[in-house]
Amino acid sequence: GLHLGLLYKGPYLEDFFYPEGKHYVTLVMIARWQGGEPQNLEPHKCEGWQWFEFNQLPSPLFPIFASFVKSNFRPYLL
Repeated sequence: GLHLGLLYKGPYLEDFFYPEGKHYVTLVMIARWQGGEPQNLEPHKCEGWQWFEFNQLPSPLFPIFASFVKSNFRPYLL
């Protein structure tokens, strides 16, 4: 349901979750919103979607997204 405009390459993140024995590499892409609304196509996996200002994110954050915030990358500067 979203319509995207320009795409920008964001940071590449590397996260280690030692207790679980997991290692993730995340390639972040930033997209400009052009219109439309997100749709929850997997309600059994996701409670829903909400919009937040980047500097007013809720807590707690998904660990990999928390790593993205800590990277000091600021998408609104693009």
